[in-house]
Amino acid sequence: MSDFLGRAGRITEWVVISNLENRAVNAACDKAQDWWKNRKNNKHDSHASSASPVPSPQPLPSQSQTKYPIPPSPQ
Repeated sequence: MSDFLGRAGRITEWVVISNLENRAVNAACDKAQDWWKNRKNNKHDSHASSASPVPSPQPLPSQSQTKYPIPPSPQ
């Protein structure tokens, strides 16, 4: 019986992991498709109004650049 439960557990784990992987792949594909569509739309829009370029967004600070307050040392 324990062999059956072990197999059932492994199958369940495989199904859960497969579903999570499928969700991740689908989300990545959706984002790539949206990016591609927006890229094409932006290309057409930029030809129509090339006088005012769109500024690029500022990069987020990396974790090493982020300053955190230092807690006081216990005495």
